[in-house]
Amino acid sequence: MTGPIKFKELPSTEALERAAEQMQERRKETAAALLDAAHKLQTAQQEMEMRKAAYASAWKEATSGAWDSSELTRQGFPKPIASRTSNRRRKQTSTTHTTADTTSDSDS
Repeated sequence: MTGPIKFKELPSTEALERAAEQMQERRKETAAALLDAAHKLQTAQQEMEMRKAAYASAWKEATSGAWDSSELTRQGFPKPIASRTSNRRRKQTSTTHTTADTTSDSDS
């Protein structure tokens, strides 16, 4: 048989409510900080995408006759990385061209 459950000193109702309120306040504070950080990160990511596009545009302009891409890379300029949107667009375009090319060949 088991004996009686032994309790330590129990908190008062007020102490328990205060502890719960403090925990709730801490949850609100940390949620607000997390939300703020997420908004700042989202803004920074959007700005980074715009800057990457501007760099890619400047690279394209520079390599349209004025510079060879290998000359630029030797000078320390990295080749721009295509964005996921550009990659998707490129895949859709190549698929469309392949389909169009196949269709026109079979029509002949």
